[in-house]
Amino acid sequence: MFRDALASRINLPKHRLEALADGVFAIAATLLVLEIKVPDLPRDASMAMLKHALGLQTPVIMSFFITFVITGTFWFLHQLSFHWIHRIDRPLVFINIGVLMFVSLLPFSTGMLGHFLGSSIGMMFYFGNATAIAVMVNIHWFYAQRAKLLTQDPADATEQRLFQRRIQMMALAFLAALVTSYFAPRFGGFGAVAILAVWRLFEKRALNKADGAKSGA
Repeated sequence: MFRDALASRINLPKHRLEALADGVFAIAATLLVLEIKVPDLPRDASMAMLKHALGLQTPVIMSFFITFVITGTFWFLHQLSFHWIHRIDRPLVFINIGVLMFVSLLPFSTGMLGHFLGSSIGMMFYFGNATAIAVMVNIHWFYAQRAKLLTQDPADATEQRLFQRRIQMMALAFLAALVTSYFAPRFGGFGAVAILAVWRLFEKRALNKADGAKSGA
């Protein structure tokens, strides 16, 4: 019923999917800045008035910088996965459309974070969006792995395994932030940062160990 007999007979070009992803990520990242508004003050407003108006936008500006970094990180991981994905098929295309759907929601969830920073609803919506993207990136990778769309070079095995662990840690980190935001919204992001920092140290040691084994061989 769900099998597309026509698409299964065609070799789908992966560069078109990468181009679509690049466009959606770029638009989402650009739209983030629209949440930052120029203060509605007269041209002869005093410095004190301007500082006060800008101070009110501090949460929005912070949410912009945080989300821009997160968006760039997800784009990098998505691009990195295509280093090993040598071909695509119809299910992988639609899984990626799911990834991009949640990416396109980032400007709205960033607005929720900026306007409701420190509240459970704003924080949970934001980290729920980030968790959804991370989960979809994992589904994207696991499907490519199961469908044998990845390169099969044994030299890539260590890097592929570490990449898989990295995206798993991303999902775990944002899920931890989501849960923490329910109980202690002001500390929602700290758990995610701690998990990712510890993982990067572990990943660096694993890569150094792998490099040492190659040079020893």
